Amino acid sequence: MINTNVKTILTRGLLLGSIGLGFGANADVLQPNELVIAVEQNMSEQAQEILTGAKRELTLSLRTQLAESIYDFNQNAEAGKASETPQSETLAVNAKQKD
Repeated sequence: MINTNVKTILTRGLLLGSIGLGFGANADVLQPNELVIAVEQNMSEQAQEILTGAKRELTLSLRTQLAESIYDFNQNAEAGKASETPQSETLAVNAKQKD
């Protein structure tokens, strides 16, 4: 995902650069400074989108892992309770039989 976005940024930057070079003969059409500002702004916006997406994906991944851990913990706790109940009942029955 991130590699794809980086490639998109580079492609757009190269495209804008080539467009700027095409207009290089007409100095009045597009100033080099304006081109650099436009490329920087576009790259900044793309980088912000990448970071926002990565943050969202990381948050969802952590939430999923936490939910799975809680579910597993609850399953183990229930299994532990189920295994303890027959043991205590067995001990109580054995104690009564000895008396």
